[in-house]
Amino acid sequence: MNLDRPWPAELLTIDVFAEIRKLATRRFKTPADSTVGFAGFLSSLGPRRIDIAARPGKLVFSCAPRLDSYDWLALLAEIFDPDRPRGARHDALVRLERDFDLDALAAFSIPKARVAFTHRCPHSGALETVELSPSAKPRRWRQPSADAGAEALRIAISGKLGRASSHASALEHQGRFSPLELRLKGRRISRGHRLGGMLLSRDLSKERLRGVIGLPRKPGLCELHLLKHGMVTQTKLWPVHRGLEFHAVVEHEGLELPEIWRALRSEAEELLIELRRRIEQFDKSDWSRSVDLLVERAAHARSADLLAGARLFSQSRGRPLSIEELRERARKEKIYVVASEDKRVRPDPRGKTTVVLSSSARNLLEKHHGVTLHTALRSEGRIAPKLAVRARWRWQRIARRQAVRNAPEVSLGELAKLAQAVEDALTSGLVAPYDLEGAAPRVALSAGKDGPLRVSNEGRLLHLCTHHPLVRACARAYKDDPAALVPALAALFEGRASLSETGLERLIAPPRD
Repeated sequence: MNLDRPWPAELLTIDVFAEIRKLATRRFKTPADSTVGFAGFLSSLGPRRIDIAARPGKLVFSCAPRLDSYDWLALLAEIFDPDRPRGARHDALVRLERDFDLDALAAFSIPKARVAFTHRCPHSGALETVELSPSAKPRRWRQPSADAGAEALRIAISGKLGRASSHASALEHQGRFSPLELRLKGRRISRGHRLGGMLLSRDLSKERLRGVIGLPRKPGLCELHLLKHGMVTQTKLWPVHRGLEFHAVVEHEGLELPEIWRALRSEAEELLIELRRRIEQFDKSDWSRSVDLLVERAAHARSADLLAGARLFSQSRGRPLSIEELRERARKEKIYVVASEDKRVRPDPRGKTTVVLSSSARNLLEKHHGVTLHTALRSEGRIAPKLAVRARWRWQRIARRQAVRNAPEVSLGELAKLAQAVEDALTSGLVAPYDLEGAAPRVALSAGKDGPLRVSNEGRLLHLCTHHPLVRACARAYKDDPAALVPALAALFEGRASLSETGLERLIAPPRD
């Protein structure tokens, strides 16, 4: 055994500069990363404002730290002093990491970096400058200052910085949630712990978890921004888990991600309870989104407690209903639903109970809460509801005349003409099927009698079922009178589409007594 071999503690003191480069370049991969890291270190010193100027080949930081001393600067000077013993320099590096942060070394990961720290001496008021560089001994000088204002700190970094725009872009992106006032070339780039586009948000008040959490207006992914000294270090995205959808900005202190996740889940559940309590303060679109969040969470948690007692389900007319009232009414009468996603048309309640719900909330209510809902006929414009009623009246006369129940005999050619007329109506916009997205679908004849119309799995093909009595009656009525197309469409698309106002005005005559 070679007793002359140096021990590990001695190995760490062999080359302090190499150790500094290793620590700095491992944490900061690019000069822009170093800029963000150094801004974070300055934030940890307690200033209220940091001014940053990014110019080609030079970065300048200005702030007024609240710390009473510059011990960290003395430690940096000792670390970069080659005349000091290696053990003392290494001890200074250890104290810097323990008492402050190794982000103080961020600027020295920049190739050929030279950093000048200028601060006001608390006693004499003179400006002292300490210039540090891995390739030269530390330099110190003082100069008198006529300004006897508050103590200030100015750091000028020069070296191979690359493009100034990359530093500015990194600062704007990663410093946007900083609670300090960050100014880049005089323009504020930080907004603090605030999230935009939230239905509801609240500050995180845990001892080791600071920031904000909110429920987003637009559905998507859960989003978590992890901060260190106000700078974004990580952004985590994951699918909505068990109906909990939230965005959060978190300044954590040594917490692991699973612990943060558990704390955020608890906060999100409390936020949903507050959302239920305050839902009547929201407008129509935010109300619908709030109901989606509450219904989805209640479905995944297999509990109706989140919905109980609150008037969540808005009617097209009248006061909102609670889940208990909605379930009770559904046992006694038909409850009609209008999709909240469709903003082009207004519901025709037909004198019945009509609630406004998104498709997802409707499906969850029917699946998990035993509420049966029926799709309401929808129509456009101010006079469209009256015209839709006229269409149904006229269709009733046509149906009686053609004996719908007896499925009148029609030829394949007559059915084909009806299919073409339906496709033309979709293409021209006479019929607006709100449950089909994108371009108008094609229409094809299909054997069957389970319904007048069936939608293909891809949604781009409508099947007109030739053996259905209603389809046959429509084909015969259209053959006898082309003006009967619109009332026929109203019957075929019952609950699936709206008829445009202009088409109804043109083709439907007032009913005769």
